[in-house]
Amino acid sequence: AFFGDMANKILADIRFGKAFIGANAVKEDRIMTATLAEGTTQQIALHNSSERYLLVDSSKLDCEDFYTFFSLNKLTALITDQTDAEFNKSISATIPIY
Repeated sequence: AFFGDMANKILADIRFGKAFIGANAVKEDRIMTATLAEGTTQQIALHNSSERYLLVDSSKLDCEDFYTFFSLNKLTALITDQTDAEFNKSISATIPIY
């Protein structure tokens, strides 16, 4: 992963068709990571993308971390190994889950 001021300056001028981003935690509508620097870089990439995908394994769902950098409802889809029907039902009302 790359992040920080230099990465942010470069990413600010780039547009993406699709962005695939990971996260440390997802709780309700909040997507979180450990640091402000990493979250800011991820936020720029997501804002500059036409389609936005979050890839997280089930251990990161219903957890919290330090910095919220994006909202689930602004994503194109969530990609996870989560098989909990109740969780999937609550999230799939907002975005598709794969």
